[in-house]
Formats: sequence, C-alpha cells, structure tokens
Amino acid sequence: MRAKIYSGNSFSFITLAAVASLFVTKTALAVNCGDTITTAEVLDSDITNCAADPVITIIGPNGSLNLNNHNISCIGVGTGIFLDGMFANLTGGEDSTSTISNCGVSLRFQGDGFHFVSGINATDASMAGVIIQSTHNILTNTNSSDNNGTGIIIFGSDNTLNQVTVEENTLDGIITFADRILISDSQVSSNEPSGIVIQGSDDSSFIQNTFNSNSSFGMFVSGLGQTGNQMIGNTALNNGSIDLVDLNGNCAGATWLGNTFGSANEACIE
Repeated sequence: MRAKIYSGNSFSFITLAAVASLFVTKTALAVNCGDTITTAEVLDSDITNCAADPVITIIGPNGSLNLNNHNISCIGVGTGIFLDGMFANLTGGEDSTSTISNCGVSLRFQGDGFHFVSGINATDASMAGVIIQSTHNILTNTNSSDNNGTGIIIFGSDNTLNQVTVEENTLDGIITFADRILISDSQVSSNEPSGIVIQGSDDSSFIQNTFNSNSSFGMFVSGLGQTGNQMIGNTALNNGSIDLVDLNGNCAGATWLGNTFGSANEACIE
C-alpha cells in the first residue's frame, strides 16, 4: 500500500539506499579533525571539541564515512559533518549510537545531492540539528533532538525523511520550505512551538507520522497557497494549542485523510 501512495519517492529511497551501500567498507582508517573525505573510510576514535569548520567534509560520489559508533563534537559553532558533491554517504555504525553534538549545525546536506544518511544522532546544536539544502537526499533512522534551535530545516526539493525522531527542540521540530518532500513513519513530538511547519511546500506527502505533545501545534500549514500536499494517517494529540492547523481556507490545495487528532482549525481536516 505505501509504495502505491508515494511510488516515486519509494523508488528513489530504494535506489539511493542500494547505491549508498556500494561505498561502505569495513576498513577503519584514521580520520581527523578538519579532514575532507573522498574515499570510503571508517572512524576509529571519537573526534571531540574540534575547532575546524566543518569538522569533517564528505565529498561524493566516492566519499563515505561510517562513524563506527564513535562521536563527533564541535566547540559550540560551525558544522559537524558537511556532505558535498553527489552520492556522499554517512552511517552511524551497527548500534546507531553515534552523536554529532555542540555545533551550530550538526549535519548539513549541500552540493549536488543524492546523499544518504542513516543511524546518526544530531544533538545540542545552537541553530539546527540538520539542514538540507540540496536535492534528492535520504535521511533515515536518524535522531535530531535536544537542539537549541530547530530539529530539521529543509530548503532543497525532492528529499525523503523516513523513520526520523525529532524531539525536545526549542524552535520547531521540522520546517520545510521545499517541494516534493516525503516524511513518513517519523516521531516529531515535544518540540516548541510546533512539531512540523509546512511553509512554501507543494506536492509533498506527510504519511503515518506522530506529532504529539508539542507546545503549540502538531502540524501547522502556513497560509501561502500551497498545493498538492497529502497529510495521511498521521497522529497528532495533546499539543498545547491545536493539533492540526491549515491556514489555507477550506484546506485548499491539501488532502487531509485518516489522521488521528483531538483538535483542528478546519472542519475539512480529517
């Protein structure tokens, strides 16, 4: 059923995941503060209090890094890991316990896109845990929580977020400005003020996510005339003000279907 709902994005998820797997090796090589990676490498120790900005740059298509359950930290500013080029790959290791912390931005997607990231914990950032500026990326099985800013900001189009956890951020869980975004099977709760803010996004899908206990709103659609968006099968409960909000009158341009919620600002929200 899910593949039928968003078949285009499902294809890109499977394709990118398969391509990304080609670049991962099991050979641990020395990676240091300030390095630029253009081959497949595995982190063999923590990198802490690194003043280089970014701490590590990964350039695709051949650059990939397995954090191997190790951690990276900045000195309160700068970028932790910067993905550049095309098809850069970043994984956290078998236990998915690797953290990128104490940065301005923990993880930044840039370059030509088609990057793949899995198993990362982005935390304690002063601006955002994750910023996605390029297109056609996949972020999966990743936690962006406890940031002194936004959990995830999306500027680039055609990006997929699957099974992400975004909690306890002080400036919204997720903000998206981009078109053709897919966010599915994710936990976006206990953020301030909103779980997700959908700004100028068109033709995007928000499927089977949970937006609970945010200080004001679970899902908030700004009244900017967005079109072609689907909000299907989400749960939004116990948010501080209203669970589901669509400021485009009569839900114009959006399909709200099969959502579980306690309150909404429009009767057309289902």
